[in-house]
Amino acid sequence: VLSMFNRQLRKSVAQRTKALRNANEHLLHEIAEHKKTEQQLNQAKEAAEAGSLAKSIFLSTMSHELRTPLTTMRLRTEALRHDPSLEEPERAQYLTEIDEELVRLSSLIEDLILLSRFDAHRATLGSDHIDLQRFMHSLHQSLNIHANEKNIAFTLDVAVDQPVQIVASLNHLTILFRNLIDNAFKYTPEGGRVTWKLTRAVDEAVFEVQDTGQGIAPDDLGRLFERFYRIDDGRSRAKGGTGLGLAIVKNGVELHKGKITARPYK
Repeated sequence: VLSMFNRQLRKSVAQRTKALRNANEHLLHEIAEHKKTEQQLNQAKEAAEAGSLAKSIFLSTMSHELRTPLTTMRLRTEALRHDPSLEEPERAQYLTEIDEELVRLSSLIEDLILLSRFDAHRATLGSDHIDLQRFMHSLHQSLNIHANEKNIAFTLDVAVDQPVQIVASLNHLTILFRNLIDNAFKYTPEGGRVTWKLTRAVDEAVFEVQDTGQGIAPDDLGRLFERFYRIDDGRSRAKGGTGLGLAIVKNGVELHKGKITARPYK
């Protein structure tokens, strides 16, 4: 009887031990899941706070970008309407300034619309079959007029033996490289050089745009593709542009599953 009781006791202990082990494993799993959920919630909260801050900064910058040209136009318009002492050359100059600000506002709105399409994933990849060598030669011919006006040597370096073709949006590709090369023109002094290069790495097309401008400080390189970021705000405004060109380039490149980086050119 005692032997039977011991066997039953050992069996009962084993069952209880197994049950406790299973309960402990379940509890540990629940704790791990809880910690994981808590971590995800914290990450979501941080992302939401960062997104809210980024949105506030963007709206603040956007307000400033709109206010500047609107203020200029308002002042010039009031002077034209209410100041009879203005000479004809001054009136003509004020009208020219109003036209320039209107062009800048129009460009800003167009850039914002394109960026919003990228953000909302409403920009399509496109289905144009593009020969990259032909594309480069065509755009080079168009942009070289601007380069000649600044006395900048704009050259192509197509280092591929065979035709390189991709399927993409020709319109998007044109906007991306026009923005990128226009930016190089802006910061390259008269008599400088801009080179647009194409190479091939396995199954990728690699583009490089090099210029002989004054360069960019290492601390600014990481922010180069931010919206409205200007290394020298006063100088950048004087050179025109909306402050969105390189942000559009980055978003467009990423849409096509590419990547873009900036580095000092020696």
